[in-house]
Amino acid sequence: MSKGQNIRCICINCYSTIDAGADLIGSYQICPECSHKIFIPKTTLKPEDTVGNYEVDKLIGIGGMGEVYHVKSLLDQKDYALKIIRPSIINDEEIEGFKNEIRMNLRVVHNNFIKAFESGTDDKGRLYLVMEFVQGHTLEDQIVQEGRFDEDQALSISLTVAKALQSAWQEWQIIHRDLKPSNILITKANIVKIMDLGVSVNKHENNGETHIIGTPFYMSPEQIETPSEIDQRSDIYSLGATLYELITGTEPYKGRNSDEIFDNVLKVTPKHPAHVRPGVSQATCNLISHFMQKKPKDRPQTWEEAIQMIERALNRYEGEENENFKSYHQPSFAYSMKDDPKALLSIVSVLLLTITIFIVFAYCLVNSQLP
Repeated sequence: MSKGQNIRCICINCYSTIDAGADLIGSYQICPECSHKIFIPKTTLKPEDTVGNYEVDKLIGIGGMGEVYHVKSLLDQKDYALKIIRPSIINDEEIEGFKNEIRMNLRVVHNNFIKAFESGTDDKGRLYLVMEFVQGHTLEDQIVQEGRFDEDQALSISLTVAKALQSAWQEWQIIHRDLKPSNILITKANIVKIMDLGVSVNKHENNGETHIIGTPFYMSPEQIETPSEIDQRSDIYSLGATLYELITGTEPYKGRNSDEIFDNVLKVTPKHPAHVRPGVSQATCNLISHFMQKKPKDRPQTWEEAIQMIERALNRYEGEENENFKSYHQPSFAYSMKDDPKALLSIVSVLLLTITIFIVFAYCLVNSQLP
């Protein structure tokens, strides 16, 4: 691993992203968001180690279960990305999860998904998956480094993601289950790539699922309440939550821990995008609201419908609002005043002016009637 290279970790308590320097590997750090103690794990491989027919160059990323390295093939000298399960993982469920990721990556073949080439077990018994090596940055990286996205750019990316997920659903009945800005990458050639099918599932293989799977900020309510009954509408919700963050620069929900975030996902309506970022079009606000409805039946029912809505938002077509969305698109007086002090001042000024005019009028009327 290159000296000075940062390792990106996720706080398991509040799901905040933390960048740790290479010198912190093997130590505990405190999450700046929730003060939870986080262990920065040691890496499995080092430069020039070999896994199968691949030689390690450097670490790309690290997670709770696996590590991703930039490697070079000893056969064709080309660059690849290699994901390996951590040797410390002895939990059968997590090992099966990695095997599922291998199956899903090899199954899904689409230009907007990271391409997988092969998988195997090396001479030390370590499971690995070889994928295309893509130079670029995630949407999360761009938000951290540059702030929120241009509205049209955010919608265009969402349209590409929707079409790719539509293909995955139509061809293989696959639900991603963890769509979020950190799992969407923009290459140097400006191609959108969806990553991490580690928790994805085939609709017909999801019967009996009882575990809550995904990242709380972007999970649909049904992923929390009835995980065995989800379908493509759950990914549509997650795309809406992702678009919300691209537009506003912040997650739709906050919370000190996963339970608090879950509670907000189930009960709270996200802050109006135009209150977080004035100037966002009504069409985009309508779109986000449709996608992020609490009940699946109130969202777009198919990816085709979702794609049409994104295309209409790109054309700034506001359309008709559903009764279910009015409280979101047209916030109550109290909600507007809380989020917009200038609006409150304007209304108070108008009221005072009205009262003053009424008093002057009444005074003049009384005086005109005096003898």
